[in-house]
Amino acid sequence: MKAKFRVYNSYLEALSDYVELLTRNPRYAAVTTAATAEQGAVALQNAGYATDPHYARKLTSMIQQLKAMSEKVSKPTARILIISFKLLKSTS
Repeated sequence: MKAKFRVYNSYLEALSDYVELLTRNPRYAAVTTAATAEQGAVALQNAGYATDPHYARKLTSMIQQLKAMSEKVSKPTARILIISFKLLKSTS
């Protein structure tokens, strides 16, 4: 399968476009309303986001690794990450 991919000048530009895609396109409504990150990964794949048939499984594996690492993160850093996630969710 051939797919077209976008090119960005910065990570900020890429992330901004990604957030806009997920929050403004009704196709991804289940992603923005998912109760967990893992459910969001499955919703992304179900909505046709990725060409990799194992996308959700791979993304879920990374999410679980990050969660395991987050147990080692200081509480102030964890609070910043949680607040950032909540802000992102509130814009959807």
